[in-house]
Amino acid sequence: MKPASYLLLAVALLGCTDPKSHAAPVASAETTVDPATIPAEDAGPSDAGADASDAAAPRRPFVAPSVRTLDIPEETKSPIPKTPEWTDTVRRDVVVRPEYTCTLQHVREWNRITCDAANATVTLVTGTRDGTLLWATRDSAQILFPVRRGDRRVIELLPHAKLVTVDGNYGPSQFEQPGGGPVVLTEMWLEGEDAPTLVVQ
Repeated sequence: MKPASYLLLAVALLGCTDPKSHAAPVASAETTVDPATIPAEDAGPSDAGADASDAAAPRRPFVAPSVRTLDIPEETKSPIPKTPEWTDTVRRDVVVRPEYTCTLQHVREWNRITCDAANATVTLVTGTRDGTLLWATRDSAQILFPVRRGDRRVIELLPHAKLVTVDGNYGPSQFEQPGGGPVVLTEMWLEGEDAPTLVVQ
């Protein structure tokens, strides 16, 4: 055996092979990792936290809009009813909430909605202004409008909190009473429809 052959044999026995021949360990396709063995602090980022918080937060139940078919009025226009005409008119509840209630009355083609809502703001958001009257006081609000074919209007009522005074053992005290959530009223009598409708949301 030549001296060069001795040198190659010695290198092989010592395990000093060429560094280029060392490859990084490759995970087998059959290798599996048990998730339970991963410490919680080593877990990677995920959106599980957001989902968990959403699940823990109370969800408000979905309330479907209330749709009512209004009485079909006569097609002829009439003047605004006077106050005595509303006295013996039937009242129907259209909004019933813990904080306030709204009732509906009608005389001919005229409809009046009265709400015992505190410090409310009433706004005609869009639609027919002809004959629409809105006003509010400290303790109530009223919406007056005619229902005629082709009309369409959206009215929003937004109650606000009010201060209530109570006499106690140490004199009068005040606290804020919530006004309640808003109400959106959509009244329409579209062309081709047999009767007008009132949508309450």
